[in-house]
Amino acid sequence: MNEPEDADGASRHKPLSTSRRLALAIYGVALIFVIVAGFRSIIPPIFWPEVPAATDGALDCQGESAALETTLLDRAAEHMRRGGDTPSATPPAWLGAWDARFHTLRARCPSLPTTSLERLRFRLERTLWRFDRNEGRRVAELRKLAADSQP
Repeated sequence: MNEPEDADGASRHKPLSTSRRLALAIYGVALIFVIVAGFRSIIPPIFWPEVPAATDGALDCQGESAALETTLLDRAAEHMRRGGDTPSATPPAWLGAWDARFHTLRARCPSLPTTSLERLRFRLERTLWRFDRNEGRRVAELRKLAADSQP
């Protein structure tokens, strides 16, 4: 469609009505609000997670690190002995409590090297996920066969 042109070749546009300008302004403000609110609610927990406060004043850094490692390995072993869970994208629920303890340890004991413990945690999470997806089903089948074969 050809737009009508003036004698000097410039196209003539109808000016925006007041209601259309108001609607565009409201839309723009709402869009900016949604973007700012989204960044404000998502970005801080990713880069600056809240560290839970410790219940007691003194924290034995080496002892808590050893306890975290023992808890992690014991829970992972129990998870495998149980035959795993239904495969899902979310980690086992007990890892949330473990993470809270770990973040408290890291915040209160900055000189303690926690990289290997953190690496162990994430590798075990991936291992448990693969176990749930593949071998967990086989463990459940073996348990069922063993239960069926008993008199």
